[in-house]
Amino acid sequence: MLILYFFLSFGLLAYAQSPGSLGDFPLAVKTPYLHAWVRNANGNAPQQEWPQLFTQEHILAWNAMIRVDGQPYQWLGNSNIANFSTTTSSEITPTSTIFTIQAGPMKFKATFFTPIEPNDYTRQSIPFTYLFVDGFVADDGNPHTIQLYSDISGEWISHDLSTQMKWDTQDSPDNMVYHHLEPRDPKSMIDNADSAEDATAYYATPKRPGLTWQTGADTDCRTRFAQNGSLTNAKDTEFRPVNSKWPVFTFAIDLGSITPTTQPDPVVWALGLVRDPLVNYSAGSGFQSRIGYYWSAYRGIDDVISDFLGDFANARVRGQTFDDGLLKEASAISPEYAGIISLVTRQIFASMDITIADDDRGRKSPSDVKIFMKDISVSKRANPVEVIYAALPALLYFNASFAHDLLLPLFEFQSSSSYPNGYASPDLGSGYPTIGGNTSATEELAIEHCGNMLIMAYAHAAKSGDGSLISIYHPLLQKWAAYLVQYSLHPNNAVSADGISYPGMSNLALKGILGVHSMGKIDEQLNLSNTTFKDKANELIQSWKQFAVTDTHIQAEYGKPGTWGLMYNLFPAVWLETGLIDDEILNREAQFYLSKAPPGDQSYSLDDNAGRDIAHPHWSLMTAAVIPSGFRPVRDALIQSTHLQAYNVSQKFPLPMRYTASTGVASFGTTGSAAQGAAFGILAMNLKNVEISRSNSGGSGNVEKRTPIGAIVGGVIGGIAFVLIVATAIFFWRRRRVHRLRGGIDLHDEHHAKPHPFVTQYAPVNNNDSAFQFSQQRSDASLSPPPWQESLPEPFSEPQNSERPHSYTSGRNHLSATPTLPITAPQPLSTKQREILRQNQSHQSQPSESAVSTLTNPWSAAGSGREDVLRAEVDELRREMEAIRNIAQPPPSYQ
Repeated sequence: MLILYFFLSFGLLAYAQSPGSLGDFPLAVKTPYLHAWVRNANGNAPQQEWPQLFTQEHILAWNAMIRVDGQPYQWLGNSNIANFSTTTSSEITPTSTIFTIQAGPMKFKATFFTPIEPNDYTRQSIPFTYLFVDGFVADDGNPHTIQLYSDISGEWISHDLSTQMKWDTQDSPDNMVYHHLEPRDPKSMIDNADSAEDATAYYATPKRPGLTWQTGADTDCRTRFAQNGSLTNAKDTEFRPVNSKWPVFTFAIDLGSITPTTQPDPVVWALGLVRDPLVNYSAGSGFQSRIGYYWSAYRGIDDVISDFLGDFANARVRGQTFDDGLLKEASAISPEYAGIISLVTRQIFASMDITIADDDRGRKSPSDVKIFMKDISVSKRANPVEVIYAALPALLYFNASFAHDLLLPLFEFQSSSSYPNGYASPDLGSGYPTIGGNTSATEELAIEHCGNMLIMAYAHAAKSGDGSLISIYHPLLQKWAAYLVQYSLHPNNAVSADGISYPGMSNLALKGILGVHSMGKIDEQLNLSNTTFKDKANELIQSWKQFAVTDTHIQAEYGKPGTWGLMYNLFPAVWLETGLIDDEILNREAQFYLSKAPPGDQSYSLDDNAGRDIAHPHWSLMTAAVIPSGFRPVRDALIQSTHLQAYNVSQKFPLPMRYTASTGVASFGTTGSAAQGAAFGILAMNLKNVEISRSNSGGSGNVEKRTPIGAIVGGVIGGIAFVLIVATAIFFWRRRRVHRLRGGIDLHDEHHAKPHPFVTQYAPVNNNDSAFQFSQQRSDASLSPPPWQESLPEPFSEPQNSERPHSYTSGRNHLSATPTLPITAPQPLSTKQREILRQNQSHQSQPSESAVSTLTNPWSAAGSGREDVLRAEVDELRREMEAIRNIAQPPPSYQ
């Protein structure tokens, strides 16, 4: 049941729910293998239950207690060492799950906070999440002594409880303590029932007065804290299996006496699950190890943990800004919609590994970025095409780079000689995290996935302005479009992504036709004179209307007026401004839905096929996005029925891929699929098509710009000044770089904060456009920063409001910093630029003697004319500046 607390001064409605409303709460949901939830079967989560993997088939022991005036209370987990406290309220936002807990006379807040950083690949790829405790309030108004405790077990690193472990504790002399544990013999690239068998778990906390720690048997450590409120700072050195005397890795913090007028700093723990490498990937020419993007910015794990802990206050402010903006926009649709957005946002990002090539490790801009998505909750498939298609509205809403970098390996593999089929593949194989591609014969899925890939390629270009994918992979797209021209109108012997296989499927046929139309638009955008696909799409859609559209609705199956379904593939037809489906058809379809689900109906779904009793929540919400404004009750019914399944304690899995429409019980998949990104279709409808630029290409279509050397040599004095200025710049840059390599990472480096930005709502499309010129091309609404990014503080700046309210009942201070200015991302590297960069990297750490002497005295080369020497030196400086520019700027992105 929803609780609307009150309107804030900025009009934001709080979205919260009572403790009994959600059957499964997200806790640490960050990566495909760091994906912990807690059941709410007793209505008192997170107490009396152990957190579990999203499958609910493997415990991830995470335990926490509080001592109030010497009396211990358990508030996370189920160790039976102390009495249980009580959860008095719970709240869920896109980044956080927040519990208000009563322990004796003391209330406090426990927040499971997973930062979401869509415009910062470095931070988004760090496989860590926060748990913090604050907000202490005594019911009686008296002082009380407080100690806190938390631990994790070896279950985080293996699904097999007999796995032999090893571990250690690092006690940094300055800023932190962390435990790390791993299998003694890790099994690289093994997915065991959705658990990684090659991961290292880290549990860390900042140093502060009253901190103690310990490793040892679970009963020993927990009992000691319950009795004494402290730990021994001692290591257990008896390495053993996960389930042998259950080793745990613990922290305790003595906060002393808390009074009504004193509030301690938040107690913060960081939990991480690190795999290195993340995936083995083959594009058809041998496997390549790929690592997390964040390794391009860090030298070692100590730097990662120190930075993550040190950034907590700022991350908390950024998270609040993200939550406030997104919930403000979602709440304008409905409170139920805000609740769905709050539930699904973390899991979209947690399905992906953002990777770079292993040779990109080090403090430099990565030159090869690819994202791999696991088919969370369903299978081990890599980059499942129908899931990416469902998630596309969210990907483009937050940052078009995600769509580009997910689609890139699919295009790359299917362009290789290893791929034998003349139609699109459904995925990159089923062995995640080993990604070898899928060469199976899957022609029954060809219409589905050729349509998906063509629609997504065009949608990415149309909503971002980046024409790189459609330019580079144009021949592959043409091949798939030609297949659809032949087979899409009559999809016989075809199967949709939902497993439907009857002949004459109008929804699947529509997807194929939209794929052909997308190819026509791609040709048009690339200034090709060929109009074949555009003309053919118009011909196909007219035939489709004759076969599928009746006076009342669109038939699910040609020639059978009694059949109907949710026509979710209408979404790209409207979203991409195709003009293929007119308003009359949309109005009739909405009116028909209204007759099937009158306002106030409390069913779990507006069934997509009444005879099958099956609901797909992601398709329900994608359909809701195209309901005309005159039929808002239909849109609301689709949202409410989906919300009813999600926020219902009787449902073990909120929003699985498929559930029984009449009962809400999961029938396919569990919790956590990125396909629920389809919920963002309603918000993504505000993204308008923009001008597509081929100059944004990340490959061969990019033209290298050269310095006019002759003009520089023509003016000797000007040349000398240029050389000296650039030489000075290189000297200070190299000195700064050497300092950073020796002394650590410059955390104020803006390129660490924004390695891969592209925000379709307000980023310029063309590198030659000024912000003013760009504003002439787009509406004021589309130029505005997305609501979740308004007033975003600069990374590592002092937080404007270090206190994050956890309940809208106590108010929430909206930040009011200056809105982020339009970002112009750099051009990606051309092949030639990358070669220059490789040639120069050997000189970057320390200039050669000849280079130093040349820069000191540009006229010292005996036996050469001054003009030749200047030309040579300018060439050298051009290469140096090229390398500097490529290192300092983020790698592949869009103008």
